[in-house]
Amino acid sequence: MKRFITGLILAALLATGTAAAGKYAADTVSTFAQQKNQEKALLVQERIQETVTLLESLSTDPYIRSQKNSYQEKAALLTDKNQNENLGYMMLRILDAEINIYREDIGLASNLASRDYMQKLYTTGKTQVTDAFLAGADGKTINYTVAVAIMENSQAAGALMAAIYGDEIDGYLTDERSANVLVGSQLQYMGGVSKEQFGLAVAQVLENERNTTRPAENILVDLNEHKSGSFWSLGSHIQYVAYTPVEGTNWSVMTEVRVLPIVRNILIIYGCGAAVLLVSGILLLRPKKNRQEKTRPR
Repeated sequence: MKRFITGLILAALLATGTAAAGKYAADTVSTFAQQKNQEKALLVQERIQETVTLLESLSTDPYIRSQKNSYQEKAALLTDKNQNENLGYMMLRILDAEINIYREDIGLASNLASRDYMQKLYTTGKTQVTDAFLAGADGKTINYTVAVAIMENSQAAGALMAAIYGDEIDGYLTDERSANVLVGSQLQYMGGVSKEQFGLAVAQVLENERNTTRPAENILVDLNEHKSGSFWSLGSHIQYVAYTPVEGTNWSVMTEVRVLPIVRNILIIYGCGAAVLLVSGILLLRPKKNRQEKTRPR
């Protein structure tokens, strides 16, 4: 009877330890992923807000607003500011009332009236932050554009724009213990991914995920409505995924954390504890040898 009770106690301890270790491991992974997700989203948000603040300040600068200075001269001022102050933008440009964009070397460069975000900017006067797109001399450089209107009498009389390198945004997303992806307004991969994955639809990625703890359509609704959320993915690797919107944009950051690298130490401690219980159980439950020799009849 004593062996039976001892066995039950050991089994209860093992079950309790397993449950506690499992909960602690799950809490550790989810907390780490959510903290990392918030951290990465904030880094991207701060860069966008920094850019908006700069452009808004420049839009009220007397030199920029003065009609005595040519647009080419204003473009030269912006380029010098970008370079001399190490602002790090791919370009810092000015546009006129007809949505013509200017450069310091050639003056009038092109017209951006066909761009949807420029039409919205000049129509509403509201700051625009674009999804990532390919630009540059080679047409292969990923960048994000922020544009602010130069207002006169409640009308957009011009604009200022800054292009942020895709590599810079990727740098904010890089992390050794998590995979972080910037998702665009069309729910597509933009930053933190390879060139092959650029533009990949989140819906397509979720279709390939096996045994997620939330339906894919619910996750897509959250992203589309700029809500935070999370789920477990039980595919080839068990991982936890958290996502949160980037304020001031139509973007979200998704963070994927693989469970095993995070909980390895927890598993080691649990394994040692379980081993101690098993050894103790073997020692306590094994039959005792009769240490008293029976008296043999002479």
